[in-house]
Amino acid sequence: ESLLKEKYDAPLLDAIKQMPTVTVADVPSSDAKIEYTDHNSFRAVANRLGIMHDEKAGVARTAYLGIVTLFWKGHYLHITPRDGQPLYKQYITF
Repeated sequence: ESLLKEKYDAPLLDAIKQMPTVTVADVPSSDAKIEYTDHNSFRAVANRLGIMHDEKAGVARTAYLGIVTLFWKGHYLHITPRDGQPLYKQYITF
C-alpha cells in the first residue's frame, strides 16, 4: 500500500528535494542527487557513472518521474531533472 502513487510520489520528491546536490566527480557521504537539464546532460552523467543511458520517447529507461535511482558507494544517488520537473512531459502530446 505504501507504493501507491498517492502515498509514494510526494514523500519521494520531498526527500530528494532536501538532499544535497553533488557532481559526478563527488563521492557522496550521504544520500544525494545529481541534476540534469536534458537527455544529453543525463547521458553525460550516466556515462561517467557507467550506467545505462538509453532512452525511449525522451524518458531514461529506468526513470520514475524522470528520476533514476541507484545505490552508489554505499548511498542512494538520484539522478534527477533540475528543479524536479520531469523533462519527458515536453515530449508527450495528446
